[in-house]
Amino acid sequence: MRLRMAAVLAVALALTAFQAPAQDGRPDGIFDDYAELRSFLRQKAAMRDFVPLIQRLGGRDEYSPEQLDAINSQFRSIYPAALTDDMRVRTRALENGFREEIIAFREREHYLWIYLLYHERGQDLVVINFSMNSNAEPILTRF
Repeated sequence: MRLRMAAVLAVALALTAFQAPAQDGRPDGIFDDYAELRSFLRQKAAMRDFVPLIQRLGGRDEYSPEQLDAINSQFRSIYPAALTDDMRVRTRALENGFREEIIAFREREHYLWIYLLYHERGQDLVVINFSMNSNAEPILTRF
């Protein structure tokens, strides 16, 4: 079953403060603000463009090109059409500008679950940790 196979695939990364630069010259994981982060997630989910999504959130140096291709192929087989219905499922404000959030995207009956831990630093937002999964349980148990 596709969902059972998908349950094995989880992308979880811890970012360091010094990541490789993204195409726009900023380090991976750095966004101007929350609106830019959500716009980026919506665009990549709608296009099913998982490799740039993983890299830009901070996974550029966590996976080989072959591993990224395998992850991309598996996610594209789980989600054969554009992921839509961008939904904030849960959010929790922490101290000093830190926040946890779970976002879900939907493609018919299949959901992509994304966990984010980020820090709003005033001049920008940095994604510190993220995880993606087709299975809700590992994501929902994060907080």
